[in-house]
Amino acid sequence: EKPEFKTSHILISVVFALGMAVLVYGVAVFHWYIVEISGLFLGVGLICAIIGRLKLNQTTDAIVDGARSMVSVSVMLALARAIVVIASDGRILDTVLHSIADGIGQLHPLMAAEGMFWAHSFINFFVASGSGQAVLTMPVMIPLSDLIGVSPQLSILAYQFGEGWTNAVIPTAPVTMAAIGMAGIPWLKWARWNVPLQIVLAVLSMLLLIPPYLLNWK
Repeated sequence: EKPEFKTSHILISVVFALGMAVLVYGVAVFHWYIVEISGLFLGVGLICAIIGRLKLNQTTDAIVDGARSMVSVSVMLALARAIVVIASDGRILDTVLHSIADGIGQLHPLMAAEGMFWAHSFINFFVASGSGQAVLTMPVMIPLSDLIGVSPQLSILAYQFGEGWTNAVIPTAPVTMAAIGMAGIPWLKWARWNVPLQIVLAVLSMLLLIPPYLLNWK
């Protein structure tokens, strides 16, 4: 039996919507991050508990249940972050990046653009941040593209394709892991569903890199 939709439910929905509006404003204007966002979510949750007339024990149980659903995701993110830290602080990423660049430099310009796409897709596992990956790879890829006959615009397009799609499936993407964690979907189940889509997007990306090269896009 479905519960009756009461006035308290409407008020809770309004408070939640206002909380999201405050979140967007705070991030955009005041550059809020984890601490501020966590405080906002906690405040919104407590206000909703008061409106819903939950007792203290019920409120505590609800918070614990919500946190419990995120434990497995938090552990996976911590392990994934450990891989990133080891690869970064051990200068492994730099070595891998320069090895990839050396290999790409031997290819035909069109194949080099495709190789850049796959290189960015691979590096995205370790550096899921778009700006972070740009800082890491662009100082290498842009000069390389000039040497092998790939326009900087095409090199950046390959970066955008490679950095973007895989964020929906890699376990090092915090937003993806948080979303499937809140939805109660195991990562392996999500990956089995999402990988076929990733294959389609990868093929489309490779095809979409061809016209800019043929048209000498600059």
